[in-house]
Amino acid sequence: MADSNKIGKYELTALIVGATIGSGIFGVNSDLANAAAPGPAILGWLIVGLGVWCLIVALNHLLLRYPKQDAGIFAYAGLSLGPLGEFISGWAYWLASWLGNLAFATIAMSALGTFWPVF
Repeated sequence: MADSNKIGKYELTALIVGATIGSGIFGVNSDLANAAAPGPAILGWLIVGLGVWCLIVALNHLLLRYPKQDAGIFAYAGLSLGPLGEFISGWAYWLASWLGNLAFATIAMSALGTFWPVF
């Protein structure tokens, strides 16, 4: 029987996804609104949206073309560039994940600094 005082896997996943999306929606937009005029800000969002769309289409194409790859996103680099390309891609993915976590921690500390100046 599950303990009602504990957070389950799905609740924890929802909490992390919600915090990440919330910090991106509220943190990035407020910084962008303070730094840029509306026209360049909208243009920037359109360029980023186009880039994300291109990434999604490329990954979807790779998934449909090579459905048996289950070693992670860097396995596609291994198919075209060999083991060294897969190794470098894996390390770059790992580094980008750490930098993303660092950015998330920075936004979290900035939000906490609103209430407690020590942060």
